Amino acid sequence: MSRTKKIILVVTGLALVAGIGGGGYAIKHNADVQAAERAVRQARIERINRQYRDDLASWKSDKAEWDRKDAAYNECQMATSSSFEAADAVTGRISSGGKYDDYRSDLTDFATAISSATRQSADSFDCLMVISTLETASGKMNKGLNIWLSWMQGDSYQSVTSVDDLPMDTQFTKAQDKITDAHTALSDMKPGGTEPVKPTRGHRYVTTTV
Repeated sequence: MSRTKKIILVVTGLALVAGIGGGGYAIKHNADVQAAERAVRQARIERINRQYRDDLASWKSDKAEWDRKDAAYNECQMATSSSFEAADAVTGRISSGGKYDDYRSDLTDFATAISSATRQSADSFDCLMVISTLETASGKMNKGLNIWLSWMQGDSYQSVTSVDDLPMDTQFTKAQDKITDAHTALSDMKPGGTEPVKPTRGHRYVTTTV
């Protein structure tokens, strides 16, 4: 075999070995890249699932609190509806006027409604605060009527010749303020905002390829 042929065979062999080695490297490199891409995708999926579970847990907590407040508000609204109606009847009587017995009858109905609401709401501190404010209003109205009663019995305000001149308005005004406060306190029991919406995977949970 001539020297030239030997050189050609050697070069060809080296080229073949290099080709085989290069092909093996390319295959391994491609496999490594694909494995890395799969790892990235899997990590993204796990991150997305973890975020969704966290959002779901937050929703459950928020929904439970919202439901609790909504139920408490609705129950208090039902329990105090008669009390507010009775309060309106008394304030209407104050505006329109009437006999002492008319005032006393309306105020008795108010006190009775408050007592009933208290029994119905014994387990709700917030609702009891609403009722307590109504009870304070009832007390102010009662003080106004006591001024009238004391005058009728001749015990006080003997120089006054007309019921319209008795200093009852201050007590009635304070009572009306307390009724307004009770309305506000009841409204404050409503859960804030809209009812929490259960999260769905949606666009923020979509997994894309690398």
